[in-house]
Amino acid sequence: MEQTVTTDLNPSRKASITLPETLGRSVSLEQAARLLQVSRRTIYNHIRDGHLITIRTYGSQRVLVESLQSYTSQFS
Repeated sequence: MEQTVTTDLNPSRKASITLPETLGRSVSLEQAARLLQVSRRTIYNHIRDGHLITIRTYGSQRVLVESLQSYTSQFS
């Protein structure tokens, strides 16, 4: 089941965000930015501020899908 969220993640535009069911346990920072319709810098800021949780796999940092869902549910 896809989760659609209408949010003000980017104050300059209102967006409807859909997190596809086919996502695995984690996504790359670039994928997270595309899903939330924000820049990579904004993703790093959300990680730093504790809004998104990441894991490291083979040297790359990935955002847990569960934290994306939790974060976007704040705006629904």
